[in-house]
Amino acid sequence: MKTTRAERLRILGAVFGHVVGWALFALGVAAWCVVFPVTVRGFGGSEIERNLATLWVSMYAVLAGAGTAVLIGVLTWRRVLARIVLGVWAVLLCAAVLGVAFGGR
Repeated sequence: MKTTRAERLRILGAVFGHVVGWALFALGVAAWCVVFPVTVRGFGGSEIERNLATLWVSMYAVLAGAGTAVLIGVLTWRRVLARIVLGVWAVLLCAAVLGVAFGGR
């Protein structure tokens, strides 16, 4: 059974989407891992640390959000894994935002 060019391109697109989506999501989670210890420890009244933490939270939101969007596009919304990825992204984003908002108090 021979595959057509359209089928090969669809498969290649799915593989590329998975690679890009998971890579972006992993970079976003790495940015979150940089922020989390700072928010747990507190800022000690330093506005510079708070601004840097806000920058890292923004990087997490953008990178992991883009990865999540790509993965949802590749996996389709019907798959449970797409919903799990979106849930993990939302929970980590809420934790990071709350950590920056209330950290160090």
